[in-house]
Order: sequence, then structure tokens, then C-alpha cells
Amino acid sequence: MLIKYLKDERGVADPEIAPLILFICLILISIANKIFNFATN
Repeated sequence: MLIKYLKDERGVADPEIAPLILFICLILISIANKIFNFATN
């Protein structure tokens, strides 16, 4: 969804920005995982 938005903004998806988005998503997922583990313990 975010990548589609960036495509609409720029006309073409930046090849540099796609790995960056994936990297940010992975960081957010790991942070959410830690918070979830902390909350359940």
C-alpha cells in the first residue's frame, strides 16, 4: 500500500526506496514482537 502510494507520488517507484521500506517494516515488526512478548510475560 505504501509502495503504491510512492509510485503514485513519483510516477515511478524508486528502486532505492523499496528495500528501505522493507527494512523499516522489519524493524517495526521486531519492535512490535518485543512489545508483545513484554506484554504477555
